[in-house]
Amino acid sequence: MLYRNHAGDRPVVDATAAIHPSAVVIGNVHIGEKVFVGPNAVIRADEPGPDGNVEAIVIDAEANIQDGVIIHALGGSPVRIGKGSSLAHGAVIHGPCTVGENCFIGFNTVVFKADLGAGVVIQHQSLVEGVTIPAGMSVPSMSGVLVQEDVRQLRPVTPKMSAFAQMVRQTNVFLAEEFQMNDHIMEQGPKVAVVMGSKSDYDVMKESAKVLNDFGVSCEVRVISAHRTPDRAHAFAVGAEARGTEIIIAAAGKAAHLAGVLAALTTLPVIGVPMKTSDLGGLDSLLSMVQMPAGIPVGTVAIGSAGAKNAALLAISILALSDDRLRSALKEYREKIKAEVEAADAEIRQKS
Repeated sequence: MLYRNHAGDRPVVDATAAIHPSAVVIGNVHIGEKVFVGPNAVIRADEPGPDGNVEAIVIDAEANIQDGVIIHALGGSPVRIGKGSSLAHGAVIHGPCTVGENCFIGFNTVVFKADLGAGVVIQHQSLVEGVTIPAGMSVPSMSGVLVQEDVRQLRPVTPKMSAFAQMVRQTNVFLAEEFQMNDHIMEQGPKVAVVMGSKSDYDVMKESAKVLNDFGVSCEVRVISAHRTPDRAHAFAVGAEARGTEIIIAAAGKAAHLAGVLAALTTLPVIGVPMKTSDLGGLDSLLSMVQMPAGIPVGTVAIGSAGAKNAALLAISILALSDDRLRSALKEYREKIKAEVEAADAEIRQKS
């Protein structure tokens, strides 16, 4: 399950990652491509630092977070798990902490306030705290590495250890891909996905996210290009329903194929938001988006910010068909904007 933290930070999960439904991911967490997060894992970026900010927990591509692993950021501190690293059953990683690429952390091992270089192997039931371990070193089972003098006693990783870590990495990628193929991804994820073809669209599309947040509707915001990242667009659309997404809002400019491509790959409702362009003012975006062939609909709204807001409101209206809370919230919203117009009318009448 994915949750936002007190600051409103939401997990950002790559479309190719696999999160078991029993895992809990909270707050400012970024999970990369083909990461596997196993049953009952807990990843929490929800504890603010002295300045009130919550640093990110970043899990890079092809990392393996196995059953019962806990990753927590102490007092807003950052945590990074490098590409291809594996955290075995019951391991605890407590920030501030950096785990380099292709590391292996054994069963029930605790790593706290430590920096691990690439390829470090820590065997099971060890404690590593407050130290920096250079790349390619190993920590024996049931060891305590608490000062740099302990680090100087460590030995290099053996070929057997490296082969085992490589085998675990390959298994992780298989598990992530298998999850995708069998639609076992998260039971509950963000209900609405706000997707844009370019980062430059964010200043407009943040209006969609704001409206959704104001109504308490969970959403994720992504940059995925139908032209430049076609494989990612395909994986995102095909896996959207399994992740718990119910509606997709897709924004793009010019050729604006993103909404149509996503709609062709899923039966979820897709709402298109045409972006304003320097060439034709957004008319090109509007026409290419609204002129979908019969059979593959895209519900298209206005160009730009007004469209971004209305796309979110339309998504909320769809969700409200089966959600009494949202239905009531929409009625209150309509009454509010009605009162604002009436107040403006009264003000102008008094001036005239």
